[in-house]
Amino acid sequence: ARILPEYVENIAVEGTHFWLTEPEIGLGGVKNLGALVSKSISVEPGNGKAKFDFQLEKGFDRVEGVMFTLQSEQRGSVQVGTPVLYRQMEVGQVTDVRLGEFADRVVSTIKIKPEYAY
Repeated sequence: ARILPEYVENIAVEGTHFWLTEPEIGLGGVKNLGALVSKSISVEPGNGKAKFDFQLEKGFDRVEGVMFTLQSEQRGSVQVGTPVLYRQMEVGQVTDVRLGEFADRVVSTIKIKPEYAY
């Protein structure tokens, strides 16, 4: 891929991530629907020194918002992608569900959107 000259100074730096955009379909809706039809590369600019050699990553999970780890005795209907609701408004989503270290509990990780993280 090529970076246009006017963007090189801001994008071609250490810490920048490039990955193939993939569609995301979940309970909260559909994202990147165009990725079903054509391929595109997404970029998350870094802020390091100039760099001109990058690897295309399989994916990159930007952490926008605040992450919380919750523990419960049962999983119930919680799964990755389940919306987190507050007053019937979606404020985040479940990003991971797994058994605890001793298989005595369910550990869920949620990400709260930045606009609700205060």
